[in-house]
Amino acid sequence: MYRTGNSQFLFRISLFCLLVFAFQSAWASQPNIVLSRALHFSDPNGHPITLEPGKYFVEPAGDSELRLTREGQQMDIVLHAEALTHEQYELFSPMAMTRPSKQGKFFITLLLPGGQKLEAVGSTKAPPPPTMPHIALAPTTTPPASKPGTAAEIALPSVEKPMIRKTPSPALEKPALAYQAPSTTDLQEQTDSLFIPQDDFSLLSVYAPNHLGQTIHEQPRLFWHLSEPIEHPIDVILTELGAVEVVFDMRLLPPMEAGVHSVSLEDYGIRLLANVAYQWEVSLLADTPQNSMKASGFIKRVENTSSLPMTLAQQPPSPEAPLLYAHAGLWYDAFWALSELIRSDPKNPAFLEQRASLLKQVGLDRLANFDRTTIAAH
Repeated sequence: MYRTGNSQFLFRISLFCLLVFAFQSAWASQPNIVLSRALHFSDPNGHPITLEPGKYFVEPAGDSELRLTREGQQMDIVLHAEALTHEQYELFSPMAMTRPSKQGKFFITLLLPGGQKLEAVGSTKAPPPPTMPHIALAPTTTPPASKPGTAAEIALPSVEKPMIRKTPSPALEKPALAYQAPSTTDLQEQTDSLFIPQDDFSLLSVYAPNHLGQTIHEQPRLFWHLSEPIEHPIDVILTELGAVEVVFDMRLLPPMEAGVHSVSLEDYGIRLLANVAYQWEVSLLADTPQNSMKASGFIKRVENTSSLPMTLAQQPPSPEAPLLYAHAGLWYDAFWALSELIRSDPKNPAFLEQRASLLKQVGLDRLANFDRTTIAAH
C-alpha cells in the first residue's frame, strides 16, 4: 500500500515537471521576427498600421489574421493576413519569417503545422494621406459701379508701407559648433591601437569619431551610412573593449536603402555601464568574404556633469542641445541631437551644416560632404 501511494506521488511530480518544461519550451520557442525599419500594413478593417523597428512575437488571431506582440509591451497588433498553404509538412511547431521583395512589398509569414500558413502583405513605403473632398465655392458677385461723386471716386492719399526687416529664427542661423574632444586616457591609447581609418570609397561607414567617443545616455542610438542600396544583411555587434562576450548582436535583413541608418539600444533593453569602453561594429555580409566589409567605432558612457542643464533630455532636442553636447565633449550625443533636428526639419540647412562640421572635426570628411551635398540639393 505504501509503495503504491509513493509511486503515484512520484508519477504526479514527474508529470507536473514535464508540463512545466513543455510550457517553458513552448514560450521560449514562440515564433518571433525582428524588424530593422518601419513597415506599413493593414488591420482586418483595412485601416493602416505602422510597425516600428523591434522584435515581435507572432501568433494566429483568426482564419485571416495575425497577432503581433512587441517584446516588452503588452499591446497586441492584429494584421490582415491571407490563409495559404505550404509544403513544410515536417514542421512540428509554428515558425515565423519575413520576406522583402524588390517592388517595395514586405511579407510576414507564419508557417503552421499541417501545411497551413498565414501571410500579411505590407510595404516599406507609407500609404499616401487621405485626400480631402473638393468643395465647390459659390461664385462671387461684382459690386455695382459707384455713382460719380461718391466716396468710391475720391482718391485717398497713398501711404508707403514701412519696410519690415525679417530677422532669421535662431534655428535658421548657423552658430559655430566647436567640438571639444576628451583628453587622452589609458583606454584611449587602447582604442587607438585598434582604430582602423574608414575608406573614403567604402560602401559602409559608421558615424563614430576617430577616438573613444563619449555619451551620457545609457541607451544611445548608433548610426551608420550606406552609400548605395544593398541586398545583403547587416550585423550590428556591441562588445566591451577587451572582452570576448558579446553585449548586443542583431541582424538586419535587406533590402536597405542608401543613406543614414541607426539602431537604438533602448529598443532592445541594452544599457551601457558608466566609465566602460565599448566597441561597436557594423558588418555587411555579402555573398563572399572578399565582398563583405565592416566598420567600427568606440563609445564610453560618462556621468552627467552639473554644467549640462537637465532640459537636454527633452524630446525633440532644442537647437542649442548640439552646441552644449559638443562643448562638453559628448560627440555621440551632439550627433544624435543634430540628427533628430534634421529629421524634424529636413529642409533647414543650418542643422545639416552643423552636423557636417561635427563630422569633419573627427576626420569623417566623406560623410560631411554627403550632408553638404544635401544642402546644395535643397
